[in-house]
Amino acid sequence: MAGNRARYEDLLRRFAAQQTAALPDLRSSWDSGDLETVRRQAHTLKGVAANLGASDLAAAAGEVEAAIDSGAGVRSEVFSRLLLRIQDVSATIQSTLPSALTDENDQTTAVPVRDSAALLKAVSRLREMLRISDGLAGEYFRTVRPELASIVSPADLARLNDLISEFEYEAALEILDEADSRLGETSGAIE
Repeated sequence: MAGNRARYEDLLRRFAAQQTAALPDLRSSWDSGDLETVRRQAHTLKGVAANLGASDLAAAAGEVEAAIDSGAGVRSEVFSRLLLRIQDVSATIQSTLPSALTDENDQTTAVPVRDSAALLKAVSRLREMLRISDGLAGEYFRTVRPELASIVSPADLARLNDLISEFEYEAALEILDEADSRLGETSGAIE
């Protein structure tokens, strides 16, 4: 991460959210006996966890992968240990790192729009970041949130905040599409 703490924290949050969401699929694959899918998921998890510094989780995933690769099968306690590590790491990340976007005291005040072209550019840039699932979308959103408040209702702004923090980028794009159409309607009146 080259010393970019915000980027690393964003990756950790994303990892925790994705792993929490992936647990039912992993369990389902295990329950149905689809060990090839379990092996593939364990292999991917091992690499990502190691890259993020979650060595205990990487080791548990590696143990499951190695057991499947050896043909000896995976004992249920080995698989259960992997599930517990996923839950532990995800919970630790979520409890240790506050949401990058959520501030309970946030009362975003709309900044008067002086330059509709700049606002349109900000909306377009955020849209593109969301479209490509750019990990810095949350950070950029925080910087342009006051400007967005001039074209996004408080309820939609809060929803946009939640969606981006949960990495629900497609749903966030829908809100931006609506905001962009409102901007197009008012751009002639904004100087």
